[in-house]
Amino acid sequence: MKLTKEILDTLQTLSAESVQDGNYATASVVIDSNQNIVGQHTSCVQTYSDPTAHSDLLAVQELCRSKKLLNLSGYSLVTVLEPSLMSIAACSWVGISDIYYLIPADKLYGKYKWITESIDLDKSAIAAQFDSPVRLHYIKGHHDDFDKLWETLTINQ
Repeated sequence: MKLTKEILDTLQTLSAESVQDGNYATASVVIDSNQNIVGQHTSCVQTYSDPTAHSDLLAVQELCRSKKLLNLSGYSLVTVLEPSLMSIAACSWVGISDIYYLIPADKLYGKYKWITESIDLDKSAIAAQFDSPVRLHYIKGHHDDFDKLWETLTINQ
Protein backbone atom coordinates (compact mmCIF):
# COMPACT_ATOMS: atom_id res chain seq x y z
CA MET A 1 0.00 0.00 0.00
CA LYS A 2 1.22 3.47 -0.82
CA LEU A 3 0.13 5.91 1.85
CA THR A 4 -1.37 9.24 0.87
CA LYS A 5 0.30 12.54 1.70
CA GLU A 6 -2.66 13.34 3.97
CA ILE A 7 -2.07 10.19 6.04
CA LEU A 8 1.67 10.83 6.36
CA ASP A 9 1.19 14.53 7.20
CA THR A 10 -1.47 13.67 9.78
CA LEU A 11 0.79 11.09 11.45
CA GLN A 12 3.66 13.60 11.60
CA THR A 13 1.43 16.33 13.04
CA LEU A 14 -0.13 14.01 15.60
CA SER A 15 3.29 12.66 16.62
CA ALA A 16 4.48 16.20 17.32
CA GLU A 17 1.28 16.94 19.29
CA SER A 18 1.79 13.75 21.28
CA VAL A 19 5.20 14.96 22.44
CA GLN A 20 3.88 18.45 23.21
CA ASP A 21 1.43 16.76 25.56
CA GLY A 22 4.26 14.86 27.28
CA ASN A 23 3.87 11.51 25.52
CA TYR A 24 5.97 9.49 23.09
CA ALA A 25 6.14 10.54 19.45
CA THR A 26 3.66 8.07 18.10
CA ALA A 27 0.25 8.40 16.50
CA SER A 28 -2.28 6.32 14.61
CA VAL A 29 -5.07 6.72 12.09
CA VAL A 30 -7.90 4.43 11.09
CA ILE A 31 -8.65 4.54 7.36
CA ASP A 32 -11.46 3.27 5.19
CA SER A 33 -10.96 1.32 1.95
CA ASN A 34 -10.42 4.60 0.04
CA GLN A 35 -7.69 5.71 2.49
CA ASN A 36 -9.91 8.38 4.02
CA ILE A 37 -8.99 9.04 7.64
CA VAL A 38 -12.01 8.19 9.78
CA GLY A 39 -10.29 8.04 13.18
CA GLN A 40 -7.05 9.28 14.69
CA HIS A 41 -5.26 9.64 18.00
CA THR A 42 -1.98 10.39 19.69
CA SER A 43 -0.32 8.36 22.41
CA CYS A 44 -1.68 9.25 25.85
CA VAL A 45 0.25 6.81 28.04
CA GLN A 46 1.87 9.53 30.16
CA THR A 47 -1.02 12.01 29.97
CA TYR A 48 -3.54 9.46 31.24
CA SER A 49 -1.04 7.60 33.48
CA ASP A 50 -2.31 4.54 31.65
CA PRO A 51 0.10 2.04 30.08
CA THR A 52 -2.70 0.85 27.77
CA ALA A 53 -3.38 4.30 26.25
CA HIS A 54 -1.57 3.52 23.01
CA SER A 55 -2.42 5.73 20.03
CA ASP A 56 -3.70 2.79 17.99
CA LEU A 57 -6.04 1.58 20.74
CA LEU A 58 -7.36 5.09 21.34
CA ALA A 59 -7.98 5.69 17.62
CA VAL A 60 -9.98 2.45 17.42
CA GLN A 61 -11.88 3.21 20.65
CA GLU A 62 -12.88 6.69 19.51
CA LEU A 63 -14.05 5.47 16.12
CA CYS A 64 -16.13 2.70 17.72
CA ARG A 65 -17.67 5.19 20.16
CA SER A 66 -18.36 7.90 17.61
CA LYS A 67 -19.98 5.52 15.12
CA LYS A 68 -21.52 3.28 17.80
CA LEU A 69 -19.87 0.25 16.19
CA LEU A 70 -18.23 -2.86 17.57
CA ASN A 71 -17.19 -4.17 14.18
CA LEU A 72 -14.67 -2.26 12.05
CA SER A 73 -14.32 -4.81 9.26
CA GLY A 74 -13.22 -3.04 6.09
CA TYR A 75 -11.15 -0.47 7.97
CA SER A 76 -7.37 -0.55 8.39
CA LEU A 77 -5.03 0.91 10.99
CA VAL A 78 -1.92 2.94 10.14
CA THR A 79 0.46 3.63 12.99
CA VAL A 80 3.90 5.16 13.36
CA LEU A 81 5.34 2.42 15.56
CA GLU A 82 4.87 -1.31 15.11
CA PRO A 83 1.89 -2.19 17.33
CA SER A 84 2.03 -4.11 20.59
CA LEU A 85 0.41 -7.51 20.97
CA MET A 86 -2.31 -5.82 23.03
CA SER A 87 -3.13 -3.49 20.13
CA ILE A 88 -3.03 -6.30 17.59
CA ALA A 89 -5.45 -8.35 19.70
CA ALA A 90 -7.84 -5.40 20.01
CA CYS A 91 -7.82 -4.92 16.23
CA SER A 92 -8.61 -8.60 15.77
CA TRP A 93 -11.51 -8.32 18.18
CA VAL A 94 -13.12 -5.44 16.23
CA GLY A 95 -12.44 -6.93 12.79
CA ILE A 96 -9.53 -4.79 11.59
CA SER A 97 -7.52 -7.26 9.55
CA ASP A 98 -4.69 -5.03 8.28
CA ILE A 99 -2.29 -2.93 10.33
CA TYR A 100 0.35 -0.81 8.58
CA TYR A 101 3.31 0.62 10.48
CA LEU A 102 6.27 2.86 9.65
CA ILE A 103 8.90 2.08 12.32
CA PRO A 104 9.63 -1.55 13.23
CA ALA A 105 9.90 -2.12 16.97
CA ASP A 106 13.22 -3.92 16.56
CA LYS A 107 14.78 -0.57 15.64
CA LEU A 108 13.99 0.65 19.17
CA TYR A 109 14.99 -2.40 21.24
CA GLY A 110 17.44 -1.38 23.94
CA LYS A 111 16.77 2.36 23.44
CA TYR A 112 13.52 2.60 25.40
CA LYS A 113 12.71 0.63 28.54
CA TRP A 114 9.04 0.30 27.61
CA ILE A 115 9.79 -1.87 24.56
CA THR A 116 9.24 -5.07 26.52
CA GLU A 117 8.60 -7.69 23.86
CA SER A 118 11.42 -10.02 22.92
CA ILE A 119 13.30 -9.09 19.78
CA ASP A 120 12.71 -12.68 18.63
CA LEU A 121 8.93 -12.48 19.06
CA ASP A 122 7.15 -13.07 15.75
CA LYS A 123 4.05 -10.89 16.09
CA SER A 124 2.91 -11.70 12.56
CA ALA A 125 2.80 -15.41 13.35
CA ILE A 126 0.82 -14.78 16.53
CA ALA A 127 -1.58 -12.35 14.80
CA ALA A 128 -2.24 -14.89 12.05
CA GLN A 129 -3.49 -17.40 14.65
CA PHE A 130 -6.30 -15.25 16.03
CA ASP A 131 -9.89 -16.23 15.21
CA SER A 132 -9.97 -13.02 13.17
CA PRO A 133 -6.41 -12.96 11.79
CA VAL A 134 -4.54 -9.68 11.53
CA ARG A 135 -1.90 -9.00 8.89
CA LEU A 136 0.99 -6.72 9.84
CA HIS A 137 2.54 -4.64 7.05
CA TYR A 138 5.78 -2.72 7.42
CA ILE A 139 5.56 0.22 5.02
CA LYS A 140 9.08 0.77 3.75
CA GLY A 141 10.30 4.10 2.52
CA HIS A 142 9.11 6.19 5.46
CA HIS A 143 11.30 4.80 8.18
CA ASP A 144 14.03 7.44 7.84
CA ASP A 145 11.65 10.41 8.01
CA PHE A 146 9.68 9.01 10.92
CA ASP A 147 12.76 7.65 12.69
CA LYS A 148 14.32 11.14 12.61
CA LEU A 149 11.04 12.62 13.85
CA TRP A 150 10.85 9.97 16.58
CA GLU A 151 14.44 10.52 17.72
CA THR A 152 14.09 14.31 17.66
CA LEU A 153 10.81 14.43 19.55
CA THR A 154 11.42 11.61 22.00
CA ILE A 155 15.01 12.49 22.90
CA ASN A 156 14.23 13.44 26.49
CA GLN A 157 11.86 10.61 27.30
